[in-house]
Amino acid sequence: MRLILLAAMAPLLVGCSKTDPIENLVARLSSNHFWENGEYPNLGLPATASTEQVVSRVFQMIGFDRGHVTSHKILKVREVHIPGSLPDIYTAVLVETNFGKKIVILKYVRESVGWWSRVYD
Repeated sequence: MRLILLAAMAPLLVGCSKTDPIENLVARLSSNHFWENGEYPNLGLPATASTEQVVSRVFQMIGFDRGHVTSHKILKVREVHIPGSLPDIYTAVLVETNFGKKIVILKYVRESVGWWSRVYD
């Protein structure tokens, strides 16, 4: 009986695993509070800028070993809680690029600072 029950529950347990890339990244960043440190580009965008505008500007301003992202499509946008500096609410954006999938983490800080951003594979 136990074997039948376990066999019936196996698909449910597999379905509950963290396969969502945003969830995986949030879990990883939540365990290390140094991820916010370092420089980030001054995007020069107002707080009212759309997510698409902010992501586009991030990819214009930063480069990777293979160059700059030349095409991208936003797949998912979600507000996430990552412990760290306060406030610790960020926008996570899953993006398909010409370099594969990336996750852009965004937060508008204040007028004198502008948009804070990080890009992860």
